[in-house]
Amino acid sequence: MRLGLVPIAGAFSVLACGGDSTSPESAHLVFKVQPSTVSAGQVIAPPVQVEVENTAGDVIASGTPTITLSVEPNVFGAKLSGQTSRTATAGVAVFSDLSITMSGVGYTLIAVTPDATGATSSGFNVRPLAPKAISGAGGTVSRQASVVLCRNLPRSGLSTCTGIPFRA
Repeated sequence: MRLGLVPIAGAFSVLACGGDSTSPESAHLVFKVQPSTVSAGQVIAPPVQVEVENTAGDVIASGTPTITLSVEPNVFGAKLSGQTSRTATAGVAVFSDLSITMSGVGYTLIAVTPDATGATSSGFNVRPLAPKAISGAGGTVSRQASVVLCRNLPRSGLSTCTGIPFRA
């Protein structure tokens, strides 16, 4: 049986054209541009692209399904920011403003739409933000600094201080 996909209300319907029966779930999603390693909070570049394809690997350009992305694993409350649902145009959804809020290793994106089999991206990493220079009256101080915490010791009249390094 030859199958064709016909757009109906923004989704897909399977149209059978004679022959033997095959699975109606022939439409599936494919990550054509995978997410890349990025710093936390920075936009993933190049933009992630998800295509709707048939079993032969051809793009199904008809219809306008909405494709939604989510991030896995989400162990520490990382959030996928940006427009996470996009309408496919000519069978392709482009996600141009995605970012992830927390650094981590082995993140994947999950793509879903109601009328096609979903997809999982390749794994990618999110680096911590790079330190920035600290500017003061004397110019750039350093790329790292310390916070100095002091407390008075009332009976001795002395103070103790501890330096805690941090990245700005």
